[in-house]
Amino acid sequence: YEHRLMRSPIGHWFKLGAVRALENPLAVRLLQLSANERCIILMLHRFAAPDRHDGLSVGHDVGALRKILMELRKHDIALVDVDDCLHGLDSGQPRMGRSKLSVAFTVDDGYTDVVDLAAPVFAEFDCPVTSFVVPDVVEDRAWFWWDQMDWILRHSTKRALHPELNGQPVQLVWTDEASRVQVKAQLEAALKRISRDAVAGFLDQLAMLADTPLPLRAPPEYRVLSWEEMRVAERRGMRFGAHSMTHPILSRCDAAQSRFEIHESVRRIQAELTNPSRVFCYPNGNDDDFGVREYDAVRESGLHYALSTHPGVVSRRLTTSTPDWRMRVPRFTFDDRFGQLVRYFVS
Repeated sequence: YEHRLMRSPIGHWFKLGAVRALENPLAVRLLQLSANERCIILMLHRFAAPDRHDGLSVGHDVGALRKILMELRKHDIALVDVDDCLHGLDSGQPRMGRSKLSVAFTVDDGYTDVVDLAAPVFAEFDCPVTSFVVPDVVEDRAWFWWDQMDWILRHSTKRALHPELNGQPVQLVWTDEASRVQVKAQLEAALKRISRDAVAGFLDQLAMLADTPLPLRAPPEYRVLSWEEMRVAERRGMRFGAHSMTHPILSRCDAAQSRFEIHESVRRIQAELTNPSRVFCYPNGNDDDFGVREYDAVRESGLHYALSTHPGVVSRRLTTSTPDWRMRVPRFTFDDRFGQLVRYFVS
C-alpha cells in the first residue's frame, strides 16, 4: 500500500508535505533533543555556472547550496570535516560541539568548479569540505570517460548514432538538449556495467560514428584541479583525498590492478599535499563495486575509512552493529531541500 501511495499524485503531495514538515524549527529541535549523535555525509560532484559560455552548465546551484548552509547554521546543525566525523563517532567522542546532529560535505572528482564556485560559499559559512581526486586525471594522462562521451554528443552535427555495445546494436537519437541529456544518462548507466577497456573501445567507435575526434586533453569545461591549485585550496582550509588512480570500478579490475588503484592514489596524494584526508572514496561506490579485497587494500595503504554511495546515517548504532562499516561508510546524495536533509537523519 505504501509503495502504491508514494507512486500516486496523492503520495507525491504526502511526501512533499512530510519533507516540508521537517523544515519546521520545532521538528529539528525535537530531533536534537531526542537523537543520539549522528552525522550525514553528503556527496556532491559538480557546481553550476549559469553564466558560462561553453554550452555546459551542470551541477549543483551554488545559490541553493548557500541557502542550505544558512539553514543548517540557523538550526544549530554542526558542519564538520568528514575525517573528524568518522574518527569522533568511532572513538565515542564526536566533535560536534553542543549539537547532536552534524553534516559533512564531500565532493567527488575534483573539478575546478569546486574551488572556483563552491569554495567561497563553503568558506562563507566556515564549512569544511573534502574533495576526492583521481591522480591520472589531475596529471593530465587521461580525462573522465563520461566527459569524453558528453563531448562527443555535444559536438557532433549528427542527431542519430547506431553504435554497438557488447555486440548489440544501440539506437541513439536526440533532437534537443533535454533528449541529448537523456541519451547521455542512459549510456552512462550502460557503460558502468562493462570493463574499462570496453568503455575505451566504445568511445572510439562513438567518436568515429559521430565524426567528432576526441581531444587528447580535457577541454577547459572538463578540467580538474592541478596539484598546485589543490595546495592553494588546502591552505585555505579545503582537504583532498584519494579516489583511485584512474576511476575504474574496482570490483571489475583484477586483484593487482585494484590494489594499485588504491595504494598508488593514496601515495600520490600524500606526496603532493600536506593535510590529505585519511579517508578513501570508492569510484562509483555501489555495494557491488568493491569488496573484501578492496577493504584490505585500503587498510594496507594506511587509511581507516572508505566512502561508498550507499545511503545511511553515521551513528553509534552503525558503528556498534555493522562490523565492516569503516570500509563502506554510507553517504547521501546532496538535496537542496532542507527538509529532505533533515529527513536523512531519521532514515
